Amino acid sequence: QQEPELEQWQPAFFTAAEGTLLLKLVDTILPASSTPSASEANVHRFIDAYLAEVMPHEQRESIRQSIGEISRLTGNKKPESVTEADLKPILLSALSGEGGKALGGIPRLQGLTIFGYKCNEYIGMEILAYDPVPGQYIPCAPVEELTGGRAWSF
Repeated sequence: QQEPELEQWQPAFFTAAEGTLLLKLVDTILPASSTPSASEANVHRFIDAYLAEVMPHEQRESIRQSIGEISRLTGNKKPESVTEADLKPILLSALSGEGGKALGGIPRLQGLTIFGYKCNEYIGMEILAYDPVPGQYIPCAPVEELTGGRAWSF
């Protein structure tokens, strides 16, 4: 699998190094499987734009501080050389509440990653169950029968 090209993307909120680390983080949260990875769905771009234009200052700075702390915890490696193996234990620690205030923005980053992924047009129409004009309401039927086991698109 080819690495997504950061050179084509100039972050609006993050620095280039933070943007590269963000790309690695979203792919660690939602890696490629039978579905595209988060970066293949451009979730890192969505998060950067959302933080730059929508999110309140305090919340976005919490995410920036957490990304800085992750950089420190990976031994200040160049973001390009940080691996999923470096990030997984840090993310697990942060999401379990053991990361302290320095990693307090990670749960919000995880939520934004999932939200951005599920709001992506390709993911919503091709991967998730999509019905642009909902039909009848069927309250008690198996998900396998209704959507083939897929979650509904936003």
